Amino acid sequence: MSVTGTRSPRTAALITGLVLGGTALSYVPANAAPQLGAAPVVRAATVTPTTVVKRLSENKGPLAGGGTVLITGKDLATGTGPYVAKAVTFGTVTVPTADVTALSTGALQVEVPAGVADTPVVKVLVGDATAGPKYTYELLEATVSTTQTTLSGWAPVSETGLADQVLTGAGFQKTTAVLVGGKRARVTPTPRGTTFDPTRIEFDLPAGLVGVHDVVVADKRGTAYVGYVTYVAKTIDATSADLPYAVNEAATAIPVTGTNLDAVATATYSDGTTTQKATVKKVSATQVVIGVPAGAALNDGTLTLKGAYGNSDTLTLDRQAAGLPTVTAVTPKTGVDLGVASGVVTLTGTNLVSLKAVKVYSKTATVKTYAGSAIKVLSATSAEVKLPKLPDDAAYDIEVVTAHTVPSAKFEFSVGTPAVAAPTVSAVTSADGETVAITGTNLTGTSQVTFTDSVPTTVTATTGITVNSATSVTVVLGSALAAGSYQVVVTTPGGNAAAATLTVS
Repeated sequence: MSVTGTRSPRTAALITGLVLGGTALSYVPANAAPQLGAAPVVRAATVTPTTVVKRLSENKGPLAGGGTVLITGKDLATGTGPYVAKAVTFGTVTVPTADVTALSTGALQVEVPAGVADTPVVKVLVGDATAGPKYTYELLEATVSTTQTTLSGWAPVSETGLADQVLTGAGFQKTTAVLVGGKRARVTPTPRGTTFDPTRIEFDLPAGLVGVHDVVVADKRGTAYVGYVTYVAKTIDATSADLPYAVNEAATAIPVTGTNLDAVATATYSDGTTTQKATVKKVSATQVVIGVPAGAALNDGTLTLKGAYGNSDTLTLDRQAAGLPTVTAVTPKTGVDLGVASGVVTLTGTNLVSLKAVKVYSKTATVKTYAGSAIKVLSATSAEVKLPKLPDDAAYDIEVVTAHTVPSAKFEFSVGTPAVAAPTVSAVTSADGETVAITGTNLTGTSQVTFTDSVPTTVTATTGITVNSATSVTVVLGSALAAGSYQVVVTTPGGNAAAATLTVS
């Protein structure tokens, strides 16, 4: 790298005079620079004022020095004219007295001394000043101290890059950048209170690259080649689809388990001829949810998970028509009491793959509908859903909706201990005295039926009872009842129904 430049010659003449008791006179040639400072006022001071260095006319120049700068500030020189400059330093280098011209107590014209190669940025001080502006020596070349053709140990990953890498060399500046494949890397800034080290750059290899890329240091002086690194994309490994199939009628969310799945960017589903775009929802490095689109039934379809850098993996997945869903159990998760607060329950049933809605209906006189949320399908026979807080000690019906055109039949479950309505019997009939049909209300849970004749003799049935519905029960006795009239009493969790009459011919 090289830097070239020119500096216009500077000419200036300044004559100042002080006439005691009279007027200060000055003569300035027509081609002279503007006057840099007024004649000082003589003060009777017993203590030397603190020197203050405010600014430099130029704050950078070549390493060889030789340029001229104007330093302005306060009490940079002593005397009333001619002035005597105080000592000037650029870092550890003291400027020779012959190279400093005091124009006033507040202005010094200084020839810049040569710099030190490994200290490109120095502080300029005058006299007893402890603070001052910085001056930067511009080096002709930034030399990196490596002869490697590959940067040993550097194995950046396409998706994430590689943090906290170090280049060593000489002549680095705070503005020196690191470029990897032409992409600017993040350089770690020098911590506050720490001296900048021109022999070391700490940086992060950027993400988003694949293959071989050069590493270059660069600033306004030019560039220097360091070496190259080889980016490798993560290996996507899709181990299994957590649902057995997708459905024809609607997009199906298929959880996929594996490794490096956080690198999955896109997905497709194909029959080998037609390819459909699938959606991708990243969950973790070991799970991703793929939205397989609706379409015709397909055996052994190919689900392809693709990264952004040519990496991919495939799974085989069927697509079939959605079956009629059913619910056979509602089980609250451990610690969940829906009578106290909302919570997650597990639904057990069939054909739940495309589950998209859950509805709960109260069974009070005024039916109210509640909606489930946060549905998570675990398998074709199991799913989790969050239900809202429900009134305690009550019975409910639950219904699920899938991609099938018909929702599930309602399944009854309870929260707390619901009050059970007392049964009623409206009719009892028997054609043969052995098989008895009972109709009424609230017959669910019938556990006992008694038949009492006029003697009275009672026949009690606790087996052979079939509850057909809440309004129908069938009882098969071990032997036929004799002809006559019987008082029939049905027992359920709600109590005993009022006796009804059965006549056996």
